[in-house]
Amino acid sequence: MTRVLTILVLLLALPSCRYTFLPLVPERVAFPDRPSIYGILEPTEKEVVAKLEVRRMPKPGYIELKWYKEETLLAERSLWVEGPGKLEARLPLAASQAENPPPTNNAPQPPAVGGAAQPPPSVPQNPTATPRRGEESVSEQKPALEGYYRLVVMLEGSALLQLDMGTPSVPTDPNPPPTP
Repeated sequence: MTRVLTILVLLLALPSCRYTFLPLVPERVAFPDRPSIYGILEPTEKEVVAKLEVRRMPKPGYIELKWYKEETLLAERSLWVEGPGKLEARLPLAASQAENPPPTNNAPQPPAVGGAAQPPPSVPQNPTATPRRGEESVSEQKPALEGYYRLVVMLEGSALLQLDMGTPSVPTDPNPPPTP
């Protein structure tokens, strides 16, 4: 009787040590087809050109572009994308004139020295001169951006890509390290 009871206990306990599902190796699941977008930002004098390349798009749909300066939303665009391809969007560097009027400066300008108008210091005196080594020519120089710009590319409410440009305003350290 004890022998039968021992065999019965072993028959109940042994299956807990083995795999209890068949097949032993589950079938392979296909990797989901996810969207893939690559992009760059190229500044010009009055705007920024966003060049986007859609590499993979599982189904046609709208991608949303949100263009920020610091925390301020400057522009919002929607682009219809059916599949892989290249897109281009022009984005403003500042808010529209109605939203952000330019500051007025009614202060009189000082007269030029010698009576002749002098070009501003940022303009080179000889525009046909070749640039020195390590310098860019005037036509190749990119405009200096003031502030921090961000382009967020979204699909169906989730961010796919973020492109940044400029210099973020970082607070100064309240406890700077001691100088030696």
